[in-house]
Amino acid sequence: MKRLHKVLPLILIVAVIAGCATVGKTAYNIDAVTVTAIDTSMKMFADLVVAGKVPQPIQDQVKTYYPLYQKSMILQITATQAYLAIQQNQAATQGDVATAKAEAERRIQAASLAILDLVDALSKAGVPQSVLPKSN
Repeated sequence: MKRLHKVLPLILIVAVIAGCATVGKTAYNIDAVTVTAIDTSMKMFADLVVAGKVPQPIQDQVKTYYPLYQKSMILQITATQAYLAIQQNQAATQGDVATAKAEAERRIQAASLAILDLVDALSKAGVPQSVLPKSN
């Protein structure tokens, strides 16, 4: 888990720092894998809750972190798309591109932290590590 906390934000930031085509493809792949893993984890979490195996404080943590994760992912995807659009815009200045890139990186970092908080809570709830998002 500690390795995931250290590596995931770096992986997501690399997706923005890489070249334009690579950014889009890498960001899409990371987003798709993350969303799929979180969806599977949330289904397992629901099963554990129904079975009475998750203490209320952990349930509350997941209920708090899940909407934050969703909002962060939407903002990250939007910022990355904006960066890619500005990068392809012939009229965009270097300053416009740099600003959009910085915003995308900031949103990716925020999404990374939201994912890590949710993954930590899901792990505490008993969702197996093999189901949770991986750092590689």
